Amino acid sequence: MQQEAEPAASVFCGNPNPKAFSRFTLLGQYENREGRFVRHAALLALPSNLPATVAVFHMGPPLVSTSAELSIETEERELSPDLAYDLGLNEAEETLITRWASKIANESGPLDERRYVVRPHVKLMLNERGAVKYHRFSCSGYAIEAFRAANINLCDTESLPLISVDLLRPSYPLIDEILSRPKLRKHYGVEDDPPWPVLMPAYLFYGAEHRSQQKPGSFCVPHSPPGNFVSYPAADQGS
Repeated sequence: MQQEAEPAASVFCGNPNPKAFSRFTLLGQYENREGRFVRHAALLALPSNLPATVAVFHMGPPLVSTSAELSIETEERELSPDLAYDLGLNEAEETLITRWASKIANESGPLDERRYVVRPHVKLMLNERGAVKYHRFSCSGYAIEAFRAANINLCDTESLPLISVDLLRPSYPLIDEILSRPKLRKHYGVEDDPPWPVLMPAYLFYGAEHRSQQKPGSFCVPHSPPGNFVSYPAADQGS
């Protein structure tokens, strides 16, 4: 029987001492290590020692939802994370996420940027009969929906604070190009004027921390000022 790991966060930032992390550990990449702005979220594909370059499941793009996607370049299936949070999943939770990831991998949608969306964090694409053909995700959306498949809800996505274009740029470097083209704005879910309620990668780490402290309910991102929560950990938390 698999032993449950203790939830734990680690910020690497050049730390050479390896530490073992479980499958589906939540991973993050910083825009820069000084500001700790989390620009990308992913899941560890296999138990691994970190820091290291590791195989991941994520919405890059492209979408990588199984280690068997050989058509995707190796560098797009791997990540060198700056931040990891092991949620201490049990065997049943790992199994549920594995099944969900496999289901997403077997959907008939594209794997490239056409599968990507800024908001909402997940969008269902329907066929002519109204059935779900495939899902589109942001990077945070893929990660949070994977955990939700195991009945773990890290963040209340129904009451997200509004995020400005300036706060979005590190996570969405093409946001200015998107905003200059009406078709792209509609495709990525930002056809109206900013600010927007966007699920930012750092929110998932605060949600994991909230869960590890055994607080009831999912993490609710404070609406004022939301900019404090796009970085993790906060400057006064140390590393």
